[in-house]
Amino acid sequence: MKRFFQKVAVTGVLLIPFCASSQQSLQLRTSVSPPYQVMVNGELSGKSVQILQCVFDRMSIKPDISVVPRRRAEHDVEEGYANGYFSLISNKRSDKFATLSAPLALEKWFLVSTQQQSPIAIENLSNYRLGAVRGSNEGYWLEDQFSNVELQQTNTVEQLVKLTAEGRIDGFIADRRLLDEALAMWPAKQPRMRLQFLRYAQLGVYFRNDFLHRHPGFLQSFNRYLADCQPEHLELSSQERQYLITLLDPVLHKVINDPMLWRSLRQRKLHPLTKEDIARRNKLWEEAHESGSVDIDKTWIDHDSSIRLKQWLSQMPPGITEIIVFDQQGANLAISQMTTDYDQSDEPKYQQTVAAQNVRPYLSSISYDQSTRTFQTQLSYAIRDDAENFIGGVTVGLDIEAFLTGRKVPLEMALSEVIE
Repeated sequence: MKRFFQKVAVTGVLLIPFCASSQQSLQLRTSVSPPYQVMVNGELSGKSVQILQCVFDRMSIKPDISVVPRRRAEHDVEEGYANGYFSLISNKRSDKFATLSAPLALEKWFLVSTQQQSPIAIENLSNYRLGAVRGSNEGYWLEDQFSNVELQQTNTVEQLVKLTAEGRIDGFIADRRLLDEALAMWPAKQPRMRLQFLRYAQLGVYFRNDFLHRHPGFLQSFNRYLADCQPEHLELSSQERQYLITLLDPVLHKVINDPMLWRSLRQRKLHPLTKEDIARRNKLWEEAHESGSVDIDKTWIDHDSSIRLKQWLSQMPPGITEIIVFDQQGANLAISQMTTDYDQSDEPKYQQTVAAQNVRPYLSSISYDQSTRTFQTQLSYAIRDDAENFIGGVTVGLDIEAFLTGRKVPLEMALSEVIE
């Protein structure tokens, strides 16, 4: 113990929780990047700012946020003048001195080019002349991932549109939110625009590593409250939906037809839980999840069936994060990992399948999943017995960025999003 205090005295490092009563303030940097960070009548606003305000209100913290150019924000955090900066994608440079939070938002990136040229080969962007808005995450991602790319950065989307339409660059990368603006600016007499789906990109807050070291538990609390404040939802296109269902249908039906799961579901149907039991278990389950504990009654789920789900999960394509089997009332029967809730009956995965007696697959919109800390969509099926009685359902969670990014998406699907 004596040696420990001597070390603290020498290094000056004091490990304390960060809170409003701390003598120091939380110094953050950001850059203007609509719609996440915008200036309105001299005040900083935007989607990311609103989410962060919600998070910090719950943490009883009043951050000091300065708006500076992107390079300056990065420099200030690296040199220790600030504790963090936002909203950024994961990148190699920032990873050297900071840690990225759970996501604030999800972007859907497209490659914009002309129909006059051949489609851009998304698996090898280094072979092209590409553009991005200066200071954008798209530009930093291209620099980070493709060292040989010929990158043209401009101040506006309008400039990128002009360069692409005139053939001076092969195309540019833009988030879906900017495409309406790009389409409105596209010259009428130039070759028509082509859109190719590129990737989903998660944006978060980078916190300086030494700050997190001095304040253990800060990032865990931040991420937990972020899940509560996260309103982000994105709809899958019809092409994406069809692609996912076609790919996963044969895999998921192997799970549905597993004899062990069938036996467990039939057993639960013969001995159903009462509504009071489900409510009590759900309350204790949520408390255990909130505290990060796994100390729950092991009899609440079928142990052997849960092991089987983990085996099935290991055989599935990358990007599938979890499998849940629930009974005819929506209560968990088997899980591949800890879920946020025990009772699924109030969620679309149950309401759109078993409750609706719907035999067709249900694919949810994209939202932030607290269990896996990723943006997810969920594919769910009802399960029926030999007499075609509904006895439960199965859900797989998909990390949409990992599952649909780049080469994992057939080029035909990307080209189906061409604007006519």
